[in-house]
Amino acid sequence: MARVIIQVLMLGVFLTLVFQAPQPLGGLVGSSLLLLAVSILASNRLGHRQFLPLLLGSLLLSTILVTGYVQLLVIQPPVWYRPQYVLALVGMLLAGSPAIMVGVGQQFLRVVKQETEAIETHLSLGATASQAIRPYSRIALQQGLRPVIQSTALTGLITIPAMMAGLILAGVSPLLAAAYQIVVVLMVLVHQILTAILVVQGLTHYVFHQHQLREIP
Repeated sequence: MARVIIQVLMLGVFLTLVFQAPQPLGGLVGSSLLLLAVSILASNRLGHRQFLPLLLGSLLLSTILVTGYVQLLVIQPPVWYRPQYVLALVGMLLAGSPAIMVGVGQQFLRVVKQETEAIETHLSLGATASQAIRPYSRIALQQGLRPVIQSTALTGLITIPAMMAGLILAGVSPLLAAAYQIVVVLMVLVHQILTAILVVQGLTHYVFHQHQLREIP
């Protein structure tokens, strides 16, 4: 509990400094540090630090696409680069990113190691690397994303979601709070699916070298 308190207080100090920094520099630096920290955490959990650029690139692209869409087309704030908008969205998107990247990455590498002979057979019969690996990429995505989809399906069924409860405590009407919660659920789900797809695509390029399957440690 002491560790949690210290971590939350340090996050508060970090956000205070970011909010006081010149804009849009504060939001950009704060988001970049969060992305880097999450990518490092995911690569360490995955056990392959050489995947850090791949994970960071996948996370960066998916975060820019989803945050940009929500900012410009859904929320439409008067100043889009203000930290309270950018960091709030990025923080919500990144909350479950390490788990999804590690889960999908581990599933993909495990499936490729188990099906090495089948993949090499496809290659020897003239299939391209993309064709040989596609069925196993789907398996990795399905298994890695299953917990995310199951947890999303239970949103609002048993308990009041955290953001919705916070808005109700702040005096927002329950229906408006529910609308915001729907936006959050959808953007997080799309972000996690997009991140998972990009990670699998990046790992696909890694496991093949000159049309041959690498030996995976």
